Amino acid sequence: MNYVCKNLNFKGFVVLFMLLFESLICAQSQKPVNIIFMIGDGMGVSQVTSAFYFGEGKPNFQNFKYVGLSETSSTSDRITDSAAGATALSTGQKTYKRAIGLDKDSVAIPTILEQLQDKGYKTGLVSLTSITHATPASYYAHVKDRDLHEDIALDFIKSDVDFAAGGGLKFFNKRKDKKDLLKELTQKNYRIDTASLSKPILRKKNLYLMAQDELPNKVQGRKDFLPEATQIALDFLSQKDQPFFLMVEGSFIDWGGHANDAK
Repeated sequence: MNYVCKNLNFKGFVVLFMLLFESLICAQSQKPVNIIFMIGDGMGVSQVTSAFYFGEGKPNFQNFKYVGLSETSSTSDRITDSAAGATALSTGQKTYKRAIGLDKDSVAIPTILEQLQDKGYKTGLVSLTSITHATPASYYAHVKDRDLHEDIALDFIKSDVDFAAGGGLKFFNKRKDKKDLLKELTQKNYRIDTASLSKPILRKKNLYLMAQDELPNKVQGRKDFLPEATQIALDFLSQKDQPFFLMVEGSFIDWGGHANDAK
């Protein structure tokens, strides 16, 4: 049995989350399960509600048999942010605003990605922002502030993630410390593509850095990067004779909210 956790959240206080019933089903499975953790950054109740009123069709939310709520507020502020919210999702512990993979006392805590790696899982990350941005970073990095992108990139080198696709190229090859992290990743058996979502190489780890920072939003011409990158990740991870964990982030719900850009 394969269990797909479609967890779409806005990292404030509402998450469409996997429920206990489905967790119990997983526990009864004889073989390890694959987990797909989908995050809609900035997707709150109002955003979800709008999906029911937009257009003539039915929203995909109606396909979910179970809908739940999960509260991921920070320990320091009434209003959380993507770093504290994603850390709560990736570790199960709340933390202070802007923290990446640390608890409220700034102590590193293991993420679900790291814990599953220890259990033999392959791992992957897909994001529309920099792969060092708050949400994806909270699954592999441990730094005191979300804006420490160059430090987060160093943590990526240590993470041994098998597949990653997103932006953030400049934090690997245009760094203040002049390090060429792409060279170091190549030495660690990474195959790197900065031009296209080309076919991954099975015997290597694969990293796609498709923009200097974030990718364009949909209106700016991103096209189908998110579903295409996700499908490539699934195809790649499924070829391994191991279970896998894949986190996929749709980032621009949040950015559109900040800009009050309904389109």
